[in-house]
Amino acid sequence: MKGDFKINNMTPEDIEEVYRIETESFSNPWPRGAFESDVRNRRIYSPVVRDENNCVVAYALLMIFAEEAHLANIAVDPKLRRHGIGTLLMDHLIETAESRDCRAMFLDVRPSNKSAVSMYEEKYDFEILYRRKGYYSNPPEDALVMVRPLGERENYG
Repeated sequence: MKGDFKINNMTPEDIEEVYRIETESFSNPWPRGAFESDVRNRRIYSPVVRDENNCVVAYALLMIFAEEAHLANIAVDPKLRRHGIGTLLMDHLIETAESRDCRAMFLDVRPSNKSAVSMYEEKYDFEILYRRKGYYSNPPEDALVMVRPLGERENYG
């Protein structure tokens, strides 16, 4: 299935589809203006995954500062989940961060999103660093801050 998809940089024309996926994926979606701003920000890598019809089916926002990458947002169209699209995108993000000499990748995730936590831990070797109290709203919940060393380094730090 991975061969049916391609990854490109997000453009302003993609915002409508990205925002649709965002609102269908999260109970407290980012505002449309955040995506409009992020697509112009050179410090944020914002890839989209397109299907064979050139439709956006997934997106991510990866902030890169110095030697760190922070996965700010990632989502796959709910109708197309469990087809390897998220894996394709996540693999691409890790490769991108490594190619930009990042030493580690960080992310925040709801503890109640057990499938995501499990995937990050088991498939991508992320570890929980700490719990950020009251990070999410609608519904209120803490965030797990997770980290994955990149490159050949054994440990972050």
